[in-house]
Amino acid sequence: MHASRLLGLALVLVLIAGLGSTAVRAEEDGSDRAVRPPKLVSIWIEVDGIESGAQAIQVAKAIRGVSGVKSFKWIRSRKEALVVREERGGPATDLTTAVSTLRLTSRIVPVVGVVLVFDKRPHCGGCVTKINNALKRAKGVKSHNVAEGWASVSVAYDKRHTTTPAIQKLLEGVGYSSKVAGG
Repeated sequence: MHASRLLGLALVLVLIAGLGSTAVRAEEDGSDRAVRPPKLVSIWIEVDGIESGAQAIQVAKAIRGVSGVKSFKWIRSRKEALVVREERGGPATDLTTAVSTLRLTSRIVPVVGVVLVFDKRPHCGGCVTKINNALKRAKGVKSHNVAEGWASVSVAYDKRHTTTPAIQKLLEGVGYSSKVAGG
């Protein structure tokens, strides 16, 4: 094999190996520096007064235009949306300001995150499904994730509609008592 072909193959392998979560950026001084992707946060926003699909599209476009916004998805048709944004993208009020330019009112949903550690781990996938189904039906729960290994569950909820103790009681109702992580 020619040296240039080997060099090209080595470059392809380096590029493939670098497709993980960390990229390498060459600095002006010739050194390399690891660049981490930005941390993303989920923000829920409620919008009032949307009367048409066209207005819903305008809202989505206005919010997607805000600095740091990576995605926008309606959760409740024309009422509530989930926005994923870079943590350093700016204050959440930038989102409500973008909506106000359309002469609509909006507010950021006050979401609280908690990690609950199970006193007794679920022993099978069916038990995890039972926990997931209970949390899906719970009023105010925005998202949840049972951790790998099934030792805990992280829950994001609207504090206007539920509380950590209420979620713990719900989990107890399906057979899994829990404690707040670190508490």
